[in-house]
Amino acid sequence: MQRMAAVFLILIGTLATALPAQQREDDRAAGRREPLPPELLREIGDLYNAVGTMRVAGSLEIAPDRTITGDVAVVGGPTLIIGGRVTGRVLAVNADVVLRQGAHVDGDILVVGGRIDGLESATVLNGVRVHRQAMSYHMEGDRLVPEERPALSRPRFGRIFSFGARTASQLSFTATPYNRVEGLPIHVGPTLTHRTRDADLRVELLGIIRSVDDFEWTPDNVGHRAFVEARIGRRRGIGIGGSLVDVVEPIERWHLKDTEAGLAAFFLHRDFRDHYGRHGAGAYLAGFSGDERELRIGYSQERWMSRKDRDPFTLFRDDQAWRPNPGVDEGRMRLLNLTYRLDTRNDVDDPWAGWFLTADIERGWGKLVPFAGPGIETSPVEYTRGFADVRRYNRLSPDAQLNMRLVVGGWLGGDELPMQRRLSVGGPGTIPGFDFRINPSGADVGTCWPGVPLPGSPALCERVVLAQLEYRGTLRFGPLGFGDPGSQWWSNRGLKSPQWVAFADAGRGWLVGPSVGDLQYSKGRIVPPFGTFRTDVGLGLDARVIGFFVAKAVSHGKEPANFFVRVRHRF
Repeated sequence: MQRMAAVFLILIGTLATALPAQQREDDRAAGRREPLPPELLREIGDLYNAVGTMRVAGSLEIAPDRTITGDVAVVGGPTLIIGGRVTGRVLAVNADVVLRQGAHVDGDILVVGGRIDGLESATVLNGVRVHRQAMSYHMEGDRLVPEERPALSRPRFGRIFSFGARTASQLSFTATPYNRVEGLPIHVGPTLTHRTRDADLRVELLGIIRSVDDFEWTPDNVGHRAFVEARIGRRRGIGIGGSLVDVVEPIERWHLKDTEAGLAAFFLHRDFRDHYGRHGAGAYLAGFSGDERELRIGYSQERWMSRKDRDPFTLFRDDQAWRPNPGVDEGRMRLLNLTYRLDTRNDVDDPWAGWFLTADIERGWGKLVPFAGPGIETSPVEYTRGFADVRRYNRLSPDAQLNMRLVVGGWLGGDELPMQRRLSVGGPGTIPGFDFRINPSGADVGTCWPGVPLPGSPALCERVVLAQLEYRGTLRFGPLGFGDPGSQWWSNRGLKSPQWVAFADAGRGWLVGPSVGDLQYSKGRIVPPFGTFRTDVGLGLDARVIGFFVAKAVSHGKEPANFFVRVRHRF
């Protein structure tokens, strides 16, 4: 009975990580977008559904010599172009607005889920309002019905008490991704939030208990995370924060979303990440502009430790052995990080327009025991590492998207990178036509093993580059099949139509040093020859919540096709 209760708790916690939650301090900005207020949703519905409103589903262009009498409402876009005159109001839902030279709007312009350009060359008599977050809605005949969406928040259970209009305290119960080192790490403890007109304060004091060995209370099974953050300003301002942590950290979080990594480990007995222990304290100072831009400088002192894989329960293949969790360079380090974040996506979970960029430069110095094994003396280490993930989402029409991603990162100067700062490509999150941590033939440009693979097949690359491209198109079909004129069946029920996806990926990693074959290049080499890259192509069906894909390696034609499943979008 105790075993069944533990399994049930693990299952609930694992599925909880599939919610759209922000689980890291570095990602809090993405979750600060407030939901569209109910009064705004009512205003949008009233304006769109009013008798006399000109309604357009898709793009609309108003020529310079044309005058529209009354209100104009565009839904779905991607673009409303105004070159002439509108005598009433303008509403754009999930669409961009472009004002040409000499455009004239007698009323106001309301943009939801898009952007506006050209204000400096046009006349708008009653002002402009822009809400970048997309709006969920469904159609009831010709009527548009806006839907309220809850604010992005971390899953919590059990509010203890709240007091005052702006201060609240509650017991937080959260779970971070399931993995072969911890099982399910459950974070529990009090959270205090205080909100004023111009500032926010947040304090979290969380203990960590891990599900391995049925939540046995041992030093390996407990940890903590304490966090305090103050942000001053709304549209623009500064933030300051600090943390005390004793956690297990993934080495390459960027390959897969937390949701996917946790579900793969719990259900399929496959952990696509490696992990190490972090214990220490840090502080940061940041400047931000709305929720679009943030520049942060942080300093921390940490102790790094190897963590062995254990034997957490999995729903399937529980009798199989886990891939060993590789060891890391151990010791005490000081870290200085400069991080920039840009996010102009119209929607965090389902973007179709905008930029997303995270870039970080880390300077680390301290003393480490190299991964080579016991008996090796501690040696001084000083390095500089950079990493950038750039994504661009482009809506070509109401039914088509072209999305691009570029990831570059690795050694910039100093000593060799520690094990926990090295990189790799390959597997479902990067180049899915190639199996995770398996080298098909030739130089291993996926993980950069120079010889015999090490236990656990760790990432060893000192630099990587990855490019991903995908085209998305809407599958239009109703309950009677493809081509059914009832293809509005999805939107009439508040759902989004499934999409078909065609994609291509290319990338590789390499070592830095005297040029040796196709695996190691001099530090002045920015990108290795393109002929050495691993490439693949693929197709898939994205049902918005879950996607099913097949990828085929192109650069290694003899590799069999790989089938894989992704939660939400590929990137």
